[in-house]
Amino acid sequence: MPMKEIAKRVHRIYCLLKLNIRRKGKQRLPACNPSPLAVPERLNLSGSVDFMHNAQCTERWVSFQYVIMSWMITIVKHWRL
Repeated sequence: MPMKEIAKRVHRIYCLLKLNIRRKGKQRLPACNPSPLAVPERLNLSGSVDFMHNAQCTERWVSFQYVIMSWMITIVKHWRL
């Protein structure tokens, strides 16, 4: 017998006997304790990364930009996909 039919029979018998149907609760994930973020040694020592995609041209180009905040220099590299 398929599981669906067995579950229906069990449900019907439990209802006739007026028993509580055991419901399985969702298992919770363990609490996440993230590690502290790294603190830069000096001010403005961190950088940011940005990905862009140009969908208007026929060939797909992706540009990768890495901005170094301490010197305000932008390095742009292009490559084809």
